[in-house]
Amino acid sequence: MHSMGRDSLSYAASVTDDSGPKAPAGWYHDPAGTLRWWDGQTWGVAAPPPTPPLAPKQVGIDQAGPGTEPASTAGPYSVSVARQKAWLFFLFGAHNWYLNRQPVAGIWLALWVVLVVLILTLFIPSAALQVLAIVAAAPLFIALLVWWIVDLAIMDTLVNDANGRARSNRGLSTPR
Repeated sequence: MHSMGRDSLSYAASVTDDSGPKAPAGWYHDPAGTLRWWDGQTWGVAAPPPTPPLAPKQVGIDQAGPGTEPASTAGPYSVSVARQKAWLFFLFGAHNWYLNRQPVAGIWLALWVVLVVLILTLFIPSAALQVLAIVAAAPLFIALLVWWIVDLAIMDTLVNDANGRARSNRGLSTPR
């Protein structure tokens, strides 16, 4: 395609000039200034009107910027609510209850109860029980802490899964 700048009008004039070689086929401005097809011998029809630019891409929720939830999390469960529950009520595994993950939430709560019992045994005046409590409580606490950090890191995925389950159940599972 030939450039359609200022020089194309003078070039187009030379296209129809009988004194020299003809210009190769391409889009040129004709002597009247209309953009037309030159097939190497004759002018063709005028160029079609320019196509309108495509509509700007709709910005989805996942492209709206920081602090918003991805569109894939659309459903009854919210990432921000799940994170709030994880931060505020981590001892109870509230984010798991909220996301309708009862078995996981039950295990989480049971492990915290065991940890609390182990910590309470530190106050029993038996050295053997205190050592057992420390030996058992420390790794259990570390495991629960790591589990909680991982849940926070993958909260988007957990919410996506919960929303997918809710959609497949046709909305039977709704948050409280």
